[in-house]
Amino acid sequence: SVTSNNYEGLEGAPPRFKELLGCICRESVPFLLKEDESAIPIAALFFKQGDYSFIKELIDSSSLDAESWMKTYFENVVIPLYHLQMKHGVGMVAHGQNVVLILKDKKPYGVILKDFHGDLRLSSTSHLIGNHSVSSLTVLPPEYLIHDLYTGHFVTVLRYISRVMEEFNILREEAFYKLLGDVVENYFEQGLINRPEGPLNLLREEVEKLQVNKVRFVMGYKESTEPLKPLVGKNIKNPLVKYRNWSLQ
Repeated sequence: SVTSNNYEGLEGAPPRFKELLGCICRESVPFLLKEDESAIPIAALFFKQGDYSFIKELIDSSSLDAESWMKTYFENVVIPLYHLQMKHGVGMVAHGQNVVLILKDKKPYGVILKDFHGDLRLSSTSHLIGNHSVSSLTVLPPEYLIHDLYTGHFVTVLRYISRVMEEFNILREEAFYKLLGDVVENYFEQGLINRPEGPLNLLREEVEKLQVNKVRFVMGYKESTEPLKPLVGKNIKNPLVKYRNWSLQ
């Protein structure tokens, strides 16, 4: 970044006062793909216009039905993000713009993560603590870090995908979350990790409702102020559990 010396003496000034010109260099996504792969930002999945739905077009052009397509998505996107936290203590605020979906034959195949400046954090119980390669990352208790998945992906991505699928009669919302619950249960049954208790268990009966907007009334809107401890309200029923016994028929 190019900075102005005139602003350097301002104590507590937000970054925008000190960074007049900046850029972010990333690896090229096409460079990371194989010949038979393509990639899209995950936010594209809830794009709609009139009677057109992008995710519907993807599913229709694949060889899978809606349930199988979403199951493949959960296995190749949600589970890797969850495993990254559970096995390595690395959390990613996986919203729709900093996660790129890899497609193979129009089907979910993998993910590419970007925007590591601030959106990549480390659990205080991670085996990577002390490793110089992650020394600059913010360290949070695991019960805080899990909200990078809950809020970063479930609330800001899956909630909108499920709404579009319901609206376009692609997949019932109940079926959507039942499938996700089944995929998480299967992940536990594989024995890759021990089934966690408390906040890290995605199949709890209730989950915390994060108050994303209210936290700004408490902490303010300064760019230099980032809430680390989630502000939570009353618990809500976990849809991943609520619909586990719901019939897809």
